[in-house]
Amino acid sequence: MARLLHNMDFSLRVNRKAVATDASPDRDQQFRHISSLRTRFESQGLPIISVDTKKRELVGNFRNNGVKWCRTPLRVNDHDFRSDAIGVAIPYAARGDARRAGTRRNPRGPNVPS
Repeated sequence: MARLLHNMDFSLRVNRKAVATDASPDRDQQFRHISSLRTRFESQGLPIISVDTKKRELVGNFRNNGVKWCRTPLRVNDHDFRSDAIGVAIPYAARGDARRAGTRRNPRGPNVPS
């Protein structure tokens, strides 16, 4: 079946983020405000910290995107209910812009250089 589909120019594909949503009317004003704060803090020699958080992820026996080679499928919960989760993980990174140095939180130990 895979060969037939491939011969008809089909292939396995993933979703691609390409549809832009309308920008907030306040977006430019928000960035101008952040820029002015950054300039003020830099001129006073104060630290500037950038924190980047990612999507919340449920921790537990849940399906994830991706594949792996194995002989039998891994059995996971049929629904991703938060009540079935062991917890919620929020990956993040923090960076001190003035020195261009940063750290990424390691859940198994202290901060490690990024």
